Amino acid sequence: MKVEEFNLINNDIYFMKIIGKWVIINNDYTGIMILDNHLQLIKKLFLIQELMIYSSFSSSSELLLFCPDNNCLIYINIKFFDFQIISLEGLENLILSAIYKWDQEEVILSSYKKEFIKLDLNNYSIKKLNIDNSECRKFREDYIKLSRFHVYKIYELEKKAFIKNSFSEVDFIKYKGKIEVLQKISQEDFHDFEAIDNYILKIGEEKAVIIHQENKKAYYPEKNYSYLRGKFLKIGKEIYFYLLSSHNAKLSIKIEKYRIP
Repeated sequence: MKVEEFNLINNDIYFMKIIGKWVIINNDYTGIMILDNHLQLIKKLFLIQELMIYSSFSSSSELLLFCPDNNCLIYINIKFFDFQIISLEGLENLILSAIYKWDQEEVILSSYKKEFIKLDLNNYSIKKLNIDNSECRKFREDYIKLSRFHVYKIYELEKKAFIKNSFSEVDFIKYKGKIEVLQKISQEDFHDFEAIDNYILKIGEEKAVIIHQENKKAYYPEKNYSYLRGKFLKIGKEIYFYLLSSHNAKLSIKIEKYRIP
């Protein structure tokens, strides 16, 4: 059941993240917009010109954007609307993987070439690490487990992840202790996946599908629109999901909020 909707024109939105009860989207190529869970605008943050967000990492109220075209990381404290641009000078060829650990004031990130860096949020400094370094102790075990897979995304606090299993299948796994496959998912034409409680969301350009145990329900974008992203949000006992779609010809986007019955 659709409960709310957000529409925007003349703005190329391609990024969406939910942190706490905030919905974060890019604001064209200059910054981000912070919306509340009712899709009402709270704040616009100008970050840099020609911003390109490649990937992101998050904690309960903080966001880290990886912007290799801009040769930087951008740290954002959503609660206080603060941000810091962190140069990646000397790390121009760094391509970060989805495997990371956010431990209070420290974030450890890994690359696809088995490079490791630590970001200290006290002074926004970056330090290269060796995986055998004592500073990687909390991160090492998870990295060793996950690095043999193609990892789409991880839920770091829950120790869960989506991984590529085969050409046609994606596994949703739990990696606390030994690796346990929670659900096998047919990939088909879906490009993104999300999970919350016992629900799985598959997002493709032409449809999104909610899976709950043996039940499936499909959602379709409005005519001439394509789905880009989907995210879950739990408020109390209610579970919602948000679908970001863009018009195929016009510079127009919409975010639709649905409640799972």
